[in-house]
Amino acid sequence: MSAQIHATVVRRAFHVRFDKLVRVSVYQSGEGGVADHGLLLGLGDDDHPHYHTDSRGDVRYYRKEAVDIALSGKANAGHTHAQLHAHANRATLDAIPGHDAAQTGQVLRRSAAGLEWGDAGQFAGGGDMLASVYDVDGDGIVDAAASVPWNGVTDTPSAFPPAAHSHDGDYDALGSATAAVAAHESRENNPHAVTAAQVGADPAGEAASQRAAHETAYDHDAYDAHLADTDNPHAVTAALAGADPAGEATTQRAAHEAAYDHTLIGTGGGATDHGALSGLEDDDHPQYHTDARGDARYERIDATILRTTDLAGPGAAETAARSDHDHDGSYDPAGEASSAVALHKTEPNAHTAASIGYDNGSSGAGGTNVQAAMDEVAGIAALAYNSRVPSGGSVGDMLVRQSDGAAGWQAPAAGGAGYINGLARRPQFKRTGPTEITLAGGCAYEIGGVIAFTSADIVYTMTGLSSSTAEWQYLYIKSGAAGTLTSADFVNSATAPVWDASRQGWYDASGNRCIFAVYTVGDGAIYAFVYANGLVTYQNEFATNISGTDLDMTYVVVQWTAPAFCRTVFGTFQNGGYGNNSATLFYRTAGETGSGVRISFSTGNGYGMEVVRVPVNADLQGEIVHNTNDGNLAWVYNTGWFLPEGM
Repeated sequence: MSAQIHATVVRRAFHVRFDKLVRVSVYQSGEGGVADHGLLLGLGDDDHPHYHTDSRGDVRYYRKEAVDIALSGKANAGHTHAQLHAHANRATLDAIPGHDAAQTGQVLRRSAAGLEWGDAGQFAGGGDMLASVYDVDGDGIVDAAASVPWNGVTDTPSAFPPAAHSHDGDYDALGSATAAVAAHESRENNPHAVTAAQVGADPAGEAASQRAAHETAYDHDAYDAHLADTDNPHAVTAALAGADPAGEATTQRAAHEAAYDHTLIGTGGGATDHGALSGLEDDDHPQYHTDARGDARYERIDATILRTTDLAGPGAAETAARSDHDHDGSYDPAGEASSAVALHKTEPNAHTAASIGYDNGSSGAGGTNVQAAMDEVAGIAALAYNSRVPSGGSVGDMLVRQSDGAAGWQAPAAGGAGYINGLARRPQFKRTGPTEITLAGGCAYEIGGVIAFTSADIVYTMTGLSSSTAEWQYLYIKSGAAGTLTSADFVNSATAPVWDASRQGWYDASGNRCIFAVYTVGDGAIYAFVYANGLVTYQNEFATNISGTDLDMTYVVVQWTAPAFCRTVFGTFQNGGYGNNSATLFYRTAGETGSGVRISFSTGNGYGMEVVRVPVNADLQGEIVHNTNDGNLAWVYNTGWFLPEGM
């Protein structure tokens, strides 16, 4: 091991000055070496696996930050635990005798006196003969026993084998075959006439003949003599033999000694034992833990931290604080603090702006930290907050920035511009493709106190239309839309909106405002419609459940096809005459009372027909009836529906 240094080394008033690059050699035992621990090479190597590095420490201990997190919600004040937690089965557990009372091999059994330790055979019965163990086949007979005396076995045969049989002469007498085989194996006269070739041996004398011929053909004495020749008859050089030329090693050693100073650092010989080195107290191994580094990385074990392992006995708590203890009056009784907070919340606000340092009209013009923070909020500065929000204004006025930069109250401009709650200026809706709807420019809606409008036609493509189920799809303006609308500000959904009285509009749960609805019959396309002045009519009307129905004088429900928010539909009613009798058809909203309104009239064999706007209930239902029982018939067709108020 060696290292290159350039330094002045001081050791026991012995000074050695190195003004050139030197190599310090660490010698083996008996040849000297460094005497100070800090001068050793490789101090950063992990040569002490019995000490803790960060990685070995992390495996064995909990990190300080992890323990701090676990204990962050625990009480850190000194306290005691009067007793362990009570368990429902505590009495049963307490009845179990201690293990130190048992001897090796004893078992715990219940006796008349209770639970006690004893030898397995001393209890009544000597053990349990479980059928699941001794009678596996379930025939009521023990399957097997370790040993049974012969006189304890019943129904034994008197002779063996118990049934008469013979071997027909196919077997030798007992032991005769074994004796014959043994006698055969002891024969040495080769009764099977096995040849040397069969067993892989040379014929007799052949090996000796071949050896004699080899000795005649080759001279082994000359080769042996050549091997014993030490005068290098082949003139092999040192280079060919891989050795240094004569004297070269000596020359190189002399040059090495001249180039490097092998003078030992320190006085005397170096230490050969680690414990004999000086400077062992120096912090030369930063990869190992000192108290300071260990304390910084891990949580120390001391009396201020209660751990699970510190709690002996059954029922030890699994957390650092138990539920059945007190803190000697250091804390409020359970619920008292929360009750006080609740009471405080109900008290009138007795705090003044002056008492909390907040600057308003009564506390002067000086700014505070609260003021500075509020000034950083986007938009506050634009309202000239340092001059404070002005008082006054009338119902419906808006707070706007005046031309001088100050905030002031202003009534909405004439013509409805500005914040008008529930504003709905509808566009013209038109189906311009199988999944495409166009909204004409010039519409305006209020959403969240701002106005969103169209300055030009917008083409919106419906997504997610069902190709298997008839359904309504509702068109929404997205929450947060403001100013000029684009197609990106719209979304469609099969979820119907609900009426929001505070916002005077139809909204979904996400705050999107509904403005229209389209129908699909389950073919993945918008059902054709025509829109004008709030009325949506179908290109092809729908037949209802009333088709050639003999109503007589009993109200029958009519089920309409319309979006969920619809409360008025457009329908065609046909009333058929019967014989020479006339009949009048009446209609009312389903669930209402009274005779309803007169719809159509027929005379004799004639037919009456009316296209009428009628109301429906939340289930999109109405009721119809004839004023006679003479067999007149009725037909009702679903022609269209009207957009409600607020849409």
